[in-house]
Amino acid sequence: MYNRILRTKAIITIIIATIFLLLPGPLLSQNNPYKLNDKLYPYFCKCDRNKKSKDLLAMSDTLYHMAKTLNDKKAQCIALYFRAVYFFNIKDFPQFFKEKENLRNFSVKTGYTQFYFSAWDYLITYYLNNYLFNNALTELNQYQKDALKFKSPFGIGFSYIKIGNVYARQGNQVQAIEEYKKAEKYFKSINKLSELYTVHEMIANSYKDNDQNKEAIEYFLVALKETAREEERGYIYTMLANCYYSLNDSANGNYYYSRYNQWKNSSNYIEGNEFARYMMYINYYMRKRQHEKALTYCDSLNNPISAALERSFIYSQKNDYEKAYNYYLIYSNLSTEKNKKDVQNKIAQYSALFDNEKLKSEKNELALKNQTMLLEQLRANQQLLLLDKEKSRLELTNTHLELNNKNLLVRNQKSEVIKQKSEAQRQQEKVKNLMIIEHKNRSIALLLSIVLIIITAASLTYIILHRISVRKLKHEMRVTEDARKEAVAANEKAEKARIEAENANKLKTVFLQNMSHEIRTPLNSIVGFSNILTDPTMELDDDSKKQFNEIINSNTTLLTTLINDILDLSTLESDNYKVHFGMESLDALCVNTLSSVKGRQKEGVKLSFKAPNEDVQLYTDIARTQQLLINFLTNACKYTDNGSITLTFEKRKEDVVFSVTDTGKGIDPAYADKIFERFEKLDPFVQGSGLGLNICQKIAQLLHGQVMLDTSYTSGCRFLFIHPLYQPE
Repeated sequence: MYNRILRTKAIITIIIATIFLLLPGPLLSQNNPYKLNDKLYPYFCKCDRNKKSKDLLAMSDTLYHMAKTLNDKKAQCIALYFRAVYFFNIKDFPQFFKEKENLRNFSVKTGYTQFYFSAWDYLITYYLNNYLFNNALTELNQYQKDALKFKSPFGIGFSYIKIGNVYARQGNQVQAIEEYKKAEKYFKSINKLSELYTVHEMIANSYKDNDQNKEAIEYFLVALKETAREEERGYIYTMLANCYYSLNDSANGNYYYSRYNQWKNSSNYIEGNEFARYMMYINYYMRKRQHEKALTYCDSLNNPISAALERSFIYSQKNDYEKAYNYYLIYSNLSTEKNKKDVQNKIAQYSALFDNEKLKSEKNELALKNQTMLLEQLRANQQLLLLDKEKSRLELTNTHLELNNKNLLVRNQKSEVIKQKSEAQRQQEKVKNLMIIEHKNRSIALLLSIVLIIITAASLTYIILHRISVRKLKHEMRVTEDARKEAVAANEKAEKARIEAENANKLKTVFLQNMSHEIRTPLNSIVGFSNILTDPTMELDDDSKKQFNEIINSNTTLLTTLINDILDLSTLESDNYKVHFGMESLDALCVNTLSSVKGRQKEGVKLSFKAPNEDVQLYTDIARTQQLLINFLTNACKYTDNGSITLTFEKRKEDVVFSVTDTGKGIDPAYADKIFERFEKLDPFVQGSGLGLNICQKIAQLLHGQVMLDTSYTSGCRFLFIHPLYQPE
């Protein structure tokens, strides 16, 4: 049924827009007081007559689409203005503020800012009618700032009118008239004569409320000449009739009474101010001495005080002085009671404002104490970091000394090897000489005996000596080669240790520099805005104080996160951390992880968990796995302005793949490896990734897994965590 109604409304809207588009060309002119496209003006008047109707929202949307089709920017502004009026009428103030902001942006862009300030008038008037003068003045202060900022003649002029309304609501009609006349002077100076009707009507009303009926008549007559809209004349006729009746000028009073009835019977009749209309009827019938009819209209007045006073006058004219006296007593009592309530309301309002300011002051003092304590803690941490840096420097010096000792040892080993080689050669020469002498002696001794034995013995001796020589030579060469290899290995190990020590020093220096920058940035914001909030010479409005407090809270959260990340990184890099494995349900793990980051995403971003068809039991460290996924989700929340962020997992043969997918601005594939480094910045104009992704890499290594950026996904970012199904023994 509801869908059928929506389709019917859509068809009617299209038909109306089509009819307007097919109207003859001459109607595209602007022959109407609002200078709209003449095709739109009749429908605008219908919307204006139905400002308090529940159909105004649908009508304003229709007017907007018609105006957009005809490219009438002014009519589009008016349609957005009607939307704001609708939500104000139903007292949906959050939506009213959103519509007012949309109207502000569109009107500033198109130049029709008067409709933005007209919608704002409703809120200020509401505060005045409910005696919330402080709220009204706060809004009026911002109203004037925006009027000057956008150079809006309407906004500047009507800011005078609104100040006059504040005085008028407080009963100070003389001061109200002065403010209205400032508006009159301003509109005349910029030649905005079309706005003078409203100003003159306000001046006339203030004179009337101050019982200066002659002056009120003068300005009502001027307003009557200036009004360009026939539907506005009825109210002026009633006020002129009432003013003349108050001056006992029945002739002129009856004249404007008849003018009102003529206007009422015309096609342009719109109900105006009912109180003024009923007062005119009462005055008319009193002068006709038709007292019963006059008393009937007293019953229609929604103001008991005015009704009692008018009844007193009527009975006095009827010479029924007893009833006249009784009704005057009722009038006097009601007036006194109303004044008491007004005073009580004002006292209660200002008392509440004082209590609120007192609470804010105490809250600011407490926040300042907390920030001071945090600052002292950070200073202590900084001292610890400096001590750690000095300790690292000493360790590096010790490493250099050890490296020098190892180099000296290698040189000594080389000298020893050379010495052993020389000794081996000397012994070899000595053996050779001895063998030659022995051979000669045997040869001489046996030469005379048997030549064959000598030849055989010489041959056998030669063979034996050759084998012994070869064996010794091989042994000596093997010893020399082993010594050379040990020397080379020791040299390479020493060089590797030196390079690792230098790299560690460089990394620690870079880490400390980044840490100093990352800590200093939020700390400067916290200290700076805290000083502003506590500076008694600074005059700040509530919005500015709220904004500064939000900045302080945001930077405090950032600082806390950074310090927690440093502690986590220190724990993961220490040799003392033990992984606690156990069987865990991945569905439960993902649901708990998602609930931990819920609310961190930006407005309009959907955060969800896409569960597979079956649950998976995984042997893992649940705390570290959950920490890794939280870091992925937090990183996605930071860089996703609209769309969605989705967590899911997939079971494969040898492992489980977790993925966090967002619709943010994405990362260049060229930086796929760099993003897991500490404080890596891909964009120099935004804050870096900090330690979160580096911690993810450390956790993945502890769990024998792997983290990476899915470079095949191009609609944002997709981070993957690959976890083995079975841990190595």
